[in-house]
Amino acid sequence: MKKILSFLFLALILTGCATRENYDQAVRSWIGAPKERLTSVPNWSVPSRIVKTGNKQEKLIYIYDQSGVTPVEVHPAKKEVRWEGDRKIVTETPAYTTGGDHYRHYCKTTFFIENGYVSNVTGVGNYCIMTDDYKEASSRY
Repeated sequence: MKKILSFLFLALILTGCATRENYDQAVRSWIGAPKERLTSVPNWSVPSRIVKTGNKQEKLIYIYDQSGVTPVEVHPAKKEVRWEGDRKIVTETPAYTTGGDHYRHYCKTTFFIENGYVSNVTGVGNYCIMTDDYKEASSRY
């Protein structure tokens, strides 16, 4: 639960400087690292799922999955009246709403472990991104 909350917090602070490149650099930095070191870093720690794939082989899977609806804003109708000389000009804008769009942010990061060390890593999803600061905290070095 703590891991999920930290990912939710991360999602709230991500801004325009969050990139896929930062994410790729951070996760790839773990190739060659011992599994114990990866799972001791607060930004990774406990995986969402562990899958044993063979003798001394496993996958540590971290999933971030958030969906929701953007806030709805109601914009009331407007009526503007102005005069140009002796002509009265009336401009009316009807009421409208914005927002209410559904979204889903998803990222599945899989660390492949062989003989106790990270041998490969993959990331799949539309939200496998990190800010510069979070990249530093999530990298091996």
